[in-house]
Amino acid sequence: WTCLTAGTIGPVTPNSGQRGTIVQISGQRLRGGSTAVSQVLLGGVPVVSIESENDTVVVVQAASGANSTSNDIVIVGRSGSLVTGSGLWTYLVDSVVSSIAPTF
Repeated sequence: WTCLTAGTIGPVTPNSGQRGTIVQISGQRLRGGSTAVSQVLLGGVPVVSIESENDTVVVVQAASGANSTSNDIVIVGRSGSLVTGSGLWTYLVDSVVSSIAPTF
């Protein structure tokens, strides 16, 4: 058994968005000692996909977070390890097209 230094989440770009937003999460030891990232939650909502990941950068596509009440980011490693960043993400209301002008 080995005790590992906890991972940290640093800059998140962008730090707010809605469904479909591509989000880059930077930090240190993001895999939490695991060999890969298995899940990412933005504001408590599982992302649509993990586009790429390594121990210092994870790129994800945000899901719809209309009911999100959290601003935390949680990265889950394949071993079950958790790397958490508090207050780093805000979901925006999903856009809705209500009309198109001019009409032809």
